[in-house]
Amino acid sequence: MAKSKKESESKPAPLLAIRICIGVLAFLLYSNTFSHKFTLDDDFFFLKNKAVAKGVSSIGDFFSHGSMQDFTGQVGMQPYRPVTLLAFAIQKEMTGFKPGPAHFVNVILYAVLCIFIFNLLLKLFRKVSVWIPTMITLLFLFHPVHTEVVASIKSRDELLAALFGIWSLAIFFGNKTENRTWLRISCSAILFALAVFSKESAVAILAFYPLISLLVINEKVKKVWTHWLPLLAVASLFLVMRDQIVGSSITPAKVNVIDNVLYGANGFAENFATRMEILFIYLRLLFVPLHLTWDYSFNQIPIINLSSPIAWISTVIYTALFVFALTMWRKKKEMSFGILFYFIALAPVSNFFFLFGSTLAERFLFLPSIGFCIAIGFALPTLFKIDVTTFSGSNKMPMIVTIATVLLIFGVITHSRNKDWESNIKILEAGVIDSPNSARAHSGLASEYRIQGEKSADGAIRAENFKNAAVHYREALRILPDNLFSLYNLGLTYQLSGDTINAFKTYKTTLENDPNHEFALNNLGTLYGNRLQYDSAIICLERVVKVQPDKPLYRENLAIFQFFAGNYDVAIGLAQEVIKVAPTVKAYQILSECYRMKGDAVEASKYLELSKQTQ
Repeated sequence: MAKSKKESESKPAPLLAIRICIGVLAFLLYSNTFSHKFTLDDDFFFLKNKAVAKGVSSIGDFFSHGSMQDFTGQVGMQPYRPVTLLAFAIQKEMTGFKPGPAHFVNVILYAVLCIFIFNLLLKLFRKVSVWIPTMITLLFLFHPVHTEVVASIKSRDELLAALFGIWSLAIFFGNKTENRTWLRISCSAILFALAVFSKESAVAILAFYPLISLLVINEKVKKVWTHWLPLLAVASLFLVMRDQIVGSSITPAKVNVIDNVLYGANGFAENFATRMEILFIYLRLLFVPLHLTWDYSFNQIPIINLSSPIAWISTVIYTALFVFALTMWRKKKEMSFGILFYFIALAPVSNFFFLFGSTLAERFLFLPSIGFCIAIGFALPTLFKIDVTTFSGSNKMPMIVTIATVLLIFGVITHSRNKDWESNIKILEAGVIDSPNSARAHSGLASEYRIQGEKSADGAIRAENFKNAAVHYREALRILPDNLFSLYNLGLTYQLSGDTINAFKTYKTTLENDPNHEFALNNLGTLYGNRLQYDSAIICLERVVKVQPDKPLYRENLAIFQFFAGNYDVAIGLAQEVIKVAPTVKAYQILSECYRMKGDAVEASKYLELSKQTQ
């Protein structure tokens, strides 16, 4: 009896050591991201978000505006993640807009999340050996599919949503579930609120409370619903606020086939088969996390129909998993719970029940992968005939070797994949390699080459970058011919490289597809002006001014070409309209030159002086 007591007293020591090891391993695994730069969507919520730039003083804007409103300037349907913006504002106040500290915080959050997952598993599976929750946690920690979330600063929304959600569950299912106090329920509800206000998909966590209560803890139904009500109230409050601020639709505005390939599916056969294809890829990424990529948009995942074996294989697998979870929940409740956890967490972003804003993304597996790891964590002991309560059995060592081998492979893949996120050019080049059929991957890399070309002062480097940009814009157009973004930017690339003939052709093709494309109209007008074809230039600029009457730049450009065409009075009127909105050096110079050409030296001198004062 004394020995048993001694063993009991020594139990916290290995738990503490395990927690420290989990945190250290997560930190070390992602430590090679600390020197990384900003990449891809970091602009949206952090680097170029005007509200975040103001710091924590903008907290009211975070909750009263859509989360991208202060980046795009547009209202309406968009993400609503005020807690994430607040976290970025705090980061800005403490370290400024520096990528290193931001990456460091992401890794710390990931390490803490992994420890919280371990703590939750200890609370949920009290009768199993501590090494089972340890194995599950390590599978999650090392899984390469998480690299996008941890290595991308923008994906802090996923980290925060998961962290607060798991923390909420850990408090709700504390050490004494039979005496759950309203204080604990309230704390859990607050943390759940922080989760959903970090990212919308965290609403799925709401279903985990009754799922765990009924399936894992075996609580009475009446008690479950009573304790669940405050959490349901939190979810309802979030949905009401989101509806009032950005709208009730789940799908962002202006989503099309390049964002989600399912918008190009026709009929039940294509819709159902392609949905099942997407679900199959999610499972493939969990079991075989190779060829990871930042982009799965059109046409990396093609539309298929029911003649495709993938659709039927996926249907059989998911049906079998669902049937297993429902029929074996008494005999294999831990595995059933893991499967249902995966289904529930994936549901909001799976495109199965409703169309989402993206076809597929690795970051969408972040929370569902916890369920996957739980299911695998209990399936392996069953396969190797290991007693989960004592972690003993004749095949214990083979199982440990198997797990260690998987973790080693996962760790090598994760460490290597982290390097792809070092900079925009690296992640975009890697995207083209692993998503060769994606129009967006090619256009994204092309745009980066174009930007690098514009920044370079070396003529040879500029030419090489513009050449590479044109190659990938053309490839993007081959994949998706009506992609106006790539079409216009191909014209811009030709113009920047001095190929005016192809620039003319490409801009005109852009306008055939979209007669009101403001940038194509403006740039085509500039090209006509450079050819001294002022009448054609004026026609283009008059069209763009009509399309965008509130943008002074286009009115200013029109004034320039009216001046060169000798229409001085018209140019004067346009320049004065610009000055009323936003006085610019160029507008005053136009006025000065117009009056000089009209022989009015006094007015010309006056506006020349104003142009100097405006500089």
